[in-house]
This record gives sequence, C-alpha cells and structure tokens, in this order.
Amino acid sequence: MTKSTARLLPMLIMLLSFGCGGGGGSAANTSGTPAANTPATPAKVVISFSLISTAKLPFRLNGVQISATLPAGLTVTASGSTIASGLEAGSVASSAVNTNFPVFGRYSAPNRVTLVIADSSNAQTGFGPGEMARLTCSLAAGIAISESDRLTLENAITFKASGWDPTAATNPVSLNRFLKPRIVIIM
Repeated sequence: MTKSTARLLPMLIMLLSFGCGGGGGSAANTSGTPAANTPATPAKVVISFSLISTAKLPFRLNGVQISATLPAGLTVTASGSTIASGLEAGSVASSAVNTNFPVFGRYSAPNRVTLVIADSSNAQTGFGPGEMARLTCSLAAGIAISESDRLTLENAITFKASGWDPTAATNPVSLNRFLKPRIVIIM
C-alpha cells in the first residue's frame, strides 16, 4: 500500500461513517404551514482514472483508452452515448489536451464508460503516467461507495495505452505492459 493510499483510507472511512449531517442553521417555520419538501440533490463523486508505471516507459504516451463499468448507483450526464459533462483531463494529460481533441467519453448501459485521452498539442510531446482523467458522477440517494466497489472497478478496467516510438517501423506502439490502472474515488 502506498503512503498516499495509507493516508487517504482512514480519512475515507471516517467520511463514510459520519455521512452528511442534517438540520441546524435554518430558521424555524413559524407560519404554521408545512415547509415544501424538496428532493435531495444527489451527491457528487469524482472518479480519478490513472495509469501507473510498473517499469520505466521507453517513450511518452500519446493516446490512452480506458473502459470501466461504474458501480451501481453512479450515473453520468450523457447525451445519447456521449458523456456530456463532468469529464476532464487529469493532471498529467491536461497540457497535451486542447479543444481540437479534448478528453472524450462514451457511455453505454449498464453503466459502462469509455474514456479517450490523446495528445492533440501542436508539439506532440505526449504525456507520462499518472492521472489521465477525472469523471464527475452523481451518486443516488442512499447509496454508498465502498473500498470493495473501488477495488472491483479498478480490477475490471481495460485499457489501451500507446506512444510514438521514433525507432519503430510501425506506430503507435503499445505501452500496456508498462502500466497498470489505479482508481481514486473522491467524495
């Protein structure tokens, strides 16, 4: 277990055990009329998708495709099969992604997402391993995401990662053997 995971896990357990408090802070209803019931806004959960290197990469990444099935209770904002909002480049890919080729996401039932990140910068310098994308999801009321859900999601991810090898006869070249997926859920 990495040091950051060891620090994050107790905090995540504490947050999950306390939940969201209620009450307090609002003025009492003195009109004698019942207050209107308003539906609770679903909680937001951010999923950070990363590819961590297991060995030194021989060259930089130029394209990544990550596919995963989200845990039950998580939904994304989609327009047809395209993720409409809540998807952004992760910290290592943000400098290589621009409006000409932004991070792109597809959604299909049941709760399957496919994210594509590619170097669209003019310099075509690529990017290294690390956080590739962040996806903001809505969490249905009464649903909690556990460490078991995170591990199931992380272990079921499929990905394709490639880079441009200046010495290869055919490009792009797969870098999958040098990488493994990592998921962080931010509530």
